[in-house]
Amino acid sequence: NDLTQKHMDWTLKMLKPTSGDAVRPKKL
Repeated sequence: NDLTQKHMDWTLKMLKPTSGDAVRPKKL
Protein backbone atom coordinates (compact mmCIF):
# COMPACT_ATOMS: atom_id res chain seq x y z
CA ASN A 1 0.00 0.00 0.00
CA ASP A 2 1.63 3.21 -1.18
CA LEU A 3 -0.33 5.33 1.29
CA THR A 4 0.81 3.18 4.20
CA GLN A 5 4.40 3.35 2.99
CA LYS A 6 4.27 7.14 2.85
CA HIS A 7 2.79 7.27 6.33
CA MET A 8 5.51 4.99 7.67
CA ASP A 9 8.17 7.09 6.01
CA TRP A 10 6.68 10.24 7.51
CA THR A 11 6.48 8.63 10.95
CA LEU A 12 10.09 7.48 10.80
CA LYS A 13 11.21 10.96 9.79
CA MET A 14 9.35 12.46 12.73
CA LEU A 15 10.78 9.92 15.17
CA LYS A 16 14.31 10.04 13.78
CA PRO A 17 14.95 13.16 11.68
CA THR A 18 17.81 12.66 9.25
CA SER A 19 17.89 16.24 7.97
CA GLY A 20 16.30 19.68 8.25
CA ASP A 21 13.47 18.39 6.07
CA ALA A 22 11.91 16.71 9.09
CA VAL A 23 11.62 20.07 10.86
CA ARG A 24 9.13 21.49 8.41
CA PRO A 25 5.73 19.72 8.42
CA LYS A 26 4.98 17.67 5.33
CA LYS A 27 1.64 17.54 3.58
CA LEU A 28 -0.46 14.73 5.02
